[in-house]
Amino acid sequence: MLRSPTPKTLHWPPRKLLGMTLIELLLALFVISLVSMVGLPAYQDYQVRSRVAQDIDVAHAATAGIAEYFSAHGALPQNFRDAGMVDLEASNFRLYLGGYGDYRATLVVVYDTNQLPQLRDKNTLLFKSSERNGELLWDCQDGGNMPDKYRPESCR
Repeated sequence: MLRSPTPKTLHWPPRKLLGMTLIELLLALFVISLVSMVGLPAYQDYQVRSRVAQDIDVAHAATAGIAEYFSAHGALPQNFRDAGMVDLEASNFRLYLGGYGDYRATLVVVYDTNQLPQLRDKNTLLFKSSERNGELLWDCQDGGNMPDKYRPESCR
């Protein structure tokens, strides 16, 4: 004798299968790869910009020291020590002071490409000064060969 199914054995509506289908898994992998493909280079650029911005604070301190020396003595210092800046060495850049063209003084920031390989051959920022009313004013917007995407906002 055949029995009709009892409510305990019949599942209506059918139970949803547990786990993910292959299409769902491939879609999730695609989204993860797309986010990492776009996000990773942007994050690396952000890291370089933040390191350059931190180091620019040291360069701004140097420009302030040079300007103070100039206003007190009427001439540029021969070196950073004369301007009262003893320890300006950083781990990933070097500072150089000199004259350049029509500018009163220039401060060149050269980054070590071993520390910041993204900069490769475009690793310098140039701060140019001009004299106005006995003061040195500094500008770094068009100096050096560092790409704009790595420059701090004040130097773009």
